[in-house]
Amino acid sequence: MTQDPTGTRPAPSGRESEVVSDLRDLADLPVAEHAARFDAVHDRLRARLDQDDETTSPEAGDADRTGR
Repeated sequence: MTQDPTGTRPAPSGRESEVVSDLRDLADLPVAEHAARFDAVHDRLRARLDQDDETTSPEAGDADRTGR
């Protein structure tokens, strides 16, 4: 991850950045809609992680079959 412009915390990069960008306009939404927005972003991030797991799982599968 890269640093955000203020240097205070890591900024999302790549694919995560487009998902997290959905939170930028949170202040413009009624508070009653915040939970739904957080849930939607969480679901999208979880889907990205699941895709990453699928990409790396064949290597883990090979190690399991060889008993290592």
